[in-house]
Amino acid sequence: INEVYAIYDDASECYVQFLNCQNEKIARMTFEKLFKEKRLQIPMLYDYPNTYSVHLIATFDDNTGLFDNISPQKLLLNFGSLVPVASVSS
Repeated sequence: INEVYAIYDDASECYVQFLNCQNEKIARMTFEKLFKEKRLQIPMLYDYPNTYSVHLIATFDDNTGLFDNISPQKLLLNFGSLVPVASVSS
């Protein structure tokens, strides 16, 4: 069984990209790497990372081909948390 994760766009109020992963740890590592390497093909993501988040939305049984939706969806991460905070000098 795989887990289905989706990137949610707060501005458009919809899920914009999906990814199957074996578990939460692999999903977190994958999304963090894709974001840091700017490999996600989502307009505005890198300009407004606080408006995008990743959620666990379903499981997928690759033996039966069936999805099982998760309600409520589980927040995995907000892309804004991956942006380094600029240091402020006094």
